[in-house]
Amino acid sequence: MPNALVPLSAERHRSLRFQPSQPYHSARTQMLCPVAFGEIRQIARDYVIVFPKAEGAPQALLGIEAGVNAYVDEDGRWLCRYVPAHIRRYPFFAAEAARDEAAGTTSFIVLIDEAAPHLGTAQGEPLFTQEGKPAPILEKVKQGLGSLQHDVRTVMRMVAELDRCGLLVERAIRVRPRGGAETGLTGFRVVDAKKLSAIAPDDLAKLHQSGALLLAYAHLVSLANLEDGVLTRGLKKPRPEGPDFDLGGTEGGSFRFN
Repeated sequence: MPNALVPLSAERHRSLRFQPSQPYHSARTQMLCPVAFGEIRQIARDYVIVFPKAEGAPQALLGIEAGVNAYVDEDGRWLCRYVPAHIRRYPFFAAEAARDEAAGTTSFIVLIDEAAPHLGTAQGEPLFTQEGKPAPILEKVKQGLGSLQHDVRTVMRMVAELDRCGLLVERAIRVRPRGGAETGLTGFRVVDAKKLSAIAPDDLAKLHQSGALLLAYAHLVSLANLEDGVLTRGLKKPRPEGPDFDLGGTEGGSFRFN
């Protein structure tokens, strides 16, 4: 992902156009990706879900070698069924601009990576109208980013519930690639399955009501990908081609920018 982002503005980017469905070269060095609430089930099928040692959103583990994303091949193709929402939102990002604590609302600005191949002035859909107003495609982008921001806040509350119940413990993540030496990754927390099975009924009910129980079980199921997932065997078959552009939301994998 890019190191430098700039705010999207009609003054600077009036002529900018967007071309979705570009290869995933921008994510080739990314080893971790935040997990949003609406994609928990999809992430658990193909990735290992881990929790940072410090506070933060749960992460999908994308690689076990520094600077290498095992899910992207040399041609920029994604090598499994589901592409995480935080990858698909590229080259658009959101930054919090203001928060109204009384109303419980947050406004944000859209940031872009100007060097992304998705953006140019010759081809694609315009991001702004001739009058400098957001074009329909930009409105869809803003709606998708808002949905993603909401999903991240939701999953963070779920992590807080797991923390409150003392279920997250620090553990080394060990991966043994087929034909290679075992790799140990530190700095992560996992759900303690024994503590979860012995949790008090009242706490269990609260975990269920908050959605944190779903996250805990999805995480535990995802650990099977340490044994036979992309990280261990290297999947060479590219994912099936999907729709070029669909921003319906994260649920069911329809949140798609590229």
